[in-house]
Amino acid sequence: MRRDLVARGAIVVGLALGGVVLVGTGRAPVGVVVAEAWAQPSAAAPSCTLRGTTPMPKGGELWDAAAGGKLLARFTGAPLAATVSDWPADGTGRARVATSVGQGLRIEGFAAAASLPTYTVRDVAVVPSHVWITAGQKVRVVAASAGSLTVDRAVSGSAGQTVRGVAPCEAIGLAPAGRRAVDVPGSGRGYAMKDATLELFAEPAGAAVFTLRMTEGSGELFWGTETRGGFVRVASRGDLATEAWARLRDLSALKKGELMDQAIAPQTVVDGATLALDPPPPIVRATRDVPVRAHRDEKERPIGVLEAGAEVYVMDTIAAFTSVLPKGLGLMPAEDVAFWIPTSEVPK
Repeated sequence: MRRDLVARGAIVVGLALGGVVLVGTGRAPVGVVVAEAWAQPSAAAPSCTLRGTTPMPKGGELWDAAAGGKLLARFTGAPLAATVSDWPADGTGRARVATSVGQGLRIEGFAAAASLPTYTVRDVAVVPSHVWITAGQKVRVVAASAGSLTVDRAVSGSAGQTVRGVAPCEAIGLAPAGRRAVDVPGSGRGYAMKDATLELFAEPAGAAVFTLRMTEGSGELFWGTETRGGFVRVASRGDLATEAWARLRDLSALKKGELMDQAIAPQTVVDGATLALDPPPPIVRATRDVPVRAHRDEKERPIGVLEAGAEVYVMDTIAAFTSVLPKGLGLMPAEDVAFWIPTSEVPK
């Protein structure tokens, strides 16, 4: 039975991004769930386990081993529920991926860690007490250890500047978190960078703790409420949040009451294409957990499980095996592979 995939379009969602003049940091934990392993054990040290539903990288590959191995499936770019664990310690190589967070077609394997989407779900410190990557930003995992991930992000509007922070597991997720605006104090005054580079200090006339390097014409805006000895205490909130001191001579004070970039600017996020099969095959709902294999061989080790409550398309039936596809079509089998379950286990 041949079925053709039809893309039903991409959904664009407006989210908060980037505006700069708001003060404060957010703290909102996210749950962590550990997935049962079907794929071969990873050599990586135990690290964070993340879960969520998000468009996975289109064309991304899912393998049956942490290195080498056989190709099982490819991501289509459609939204997919997934659990990711066993992040490689140095950020290179593959992480373990399970393609369900309950009541789905769970195929377990390994995907390139650098390709997996990760976001901050709360602020992550770059310079403790002074500079943070704010919640809701897309980041890249560059290292992993037990209980934490090291992530980096290119600063918006900068001259290629990248910042890095170590985040506890609950501070990183697979889907972008909401962002919030924080009211600027009524006594606050706006300040703009005079030049593309700005040093930030922990204390007036103290040691510099961070240098912001922007491109010409895209300097950061700040709010300040306190001046001391040629310095002003400033704060900003965009993809970075800052709370530090800067030299007054490096800033241009805005007119009293003048507000610039008060609102957080919208971010365009592609949610992933909605896919469908044409003509649509039958859909069934599993009544219990059923092992899934890559080939029609009951002696072969399962690559996952069709979980109780999962909805799947019923594709081809050949003798004692039937191939199925997840209803969301976020994952498709590799060319010489299918997702096979015993025909006797197909719900009537």
